[in-house]
Amino acid sequence: MRVGDQLLPSYDIRYADSSNGRHWNLTGIKSLSFEHPGEVAIARFCPLQERDGYYQAWYSYRGNDWGYCIGFATSTDGERWTRRDDQAGIELDPDSWERSMICYPYVFDTEMGRMMLYNSGRYGEAGFGIAVLDQA
Repeated sequence: MRVGDQLLPSYDIRYADSSNGRHWNLTGIKSLSFEHPGEVAIARFCPLQERDGYYQAWYSYRGNDWGYCIGFATSTDGERWTRRDDQAGIELDPDSWERSMICYPYVFDTEMGRMMLYNSGRYGEAGFGIAVLDQA
């Protein structure tokens, strides 16, 4: 994507599968598409298959004029996803240590519940955080 004289990367999430983890079938299926005005990137996709067989995923998205946010999507098949960014369970607080962005989520389950590690402030320059999903 070109903005003025500057060429900037633009990327989304596509589906691939493998029977052995070494040789991959690149299907070309676009799993997540841009939805927000000015959006140019979706990255660090972290999907989980739930006990009921459905899927949930967290990821980073950004625009040319705004830093990364953390989004959320659901799927019935793990290939095509419906974005529900307002349900991500975490929001940027510009007055906190996070400053201008939160990005690169990694979500995992523990004995204490579901947790998310994420980077903040200039791709992790300000550090990383851990968030606990409120199950109430």
